[in-house]
Amino acid sequence: MLDIKKKMDWLWRVVIFSLVIVIVTGLVMLITNPSQPTPILIRNVYDESDRQVSIYGAVKTPGIYKFTGRIRLSDVVEFAGGLTDNADRQYADLSKWVIDGENIIIPTAGPFQPTLTLPVQEKERININTADKEQLMSFPGIGEKRADDIIRLREKKGGFKRIEEILEIPGIGEKLLESIYDRLIVE
Repeated sequence: MLDIKKKMDWLWRVVIFSLVIVIVTGLVMLITNPSQPTPILIRNVYDESDRQVSIYGAVKTPGIYKFTGRIRLSDVVEFAGGLTDNADRQYADLSKWVIDGENIIIPTAGPFQPTLTLPVQEKERININTADKEQLMSFPGIGEKRADDIIRLREKKGGFKRIEEILEIPGIGEKLLESIYDRLIVE
């Protein structure tokens, strides 16, 4: 019995001695080797099934949308917040399949159609619902009288819902509106 007790004491001493060694080694490693940041692994996550298209025109949120697999134009329109009130639903072929990299323009009802032209910088676009007289007069063909007429009509209507409404002003015709259309917004 005494022999077993000696072996147990010896075994406990070995276990305690081993634990002390592991703890001391761990502390030495912590002190001599401060923690290094975990490296960030960057990899290309583009998959051949990833696609993107740009959609403009009569959608609520135009822009570039990414998707995976094949989808129809109706899905892209949904991503873009849906069609606006002035969308020409007859000529917007929502059932067609979209192609990766495609530029889509949803037509509007009426004579003025959105186009893909060189982008107009946001600072150059003027909201005709908030523009003051000087801002309106910055457009070619809009003088003091027409700027006053635009402001009067805007106040009478409680704001414009569509850019084309300024055609109601005498002296503003389709040619003038066409020349400034890309620089106007209605919000």
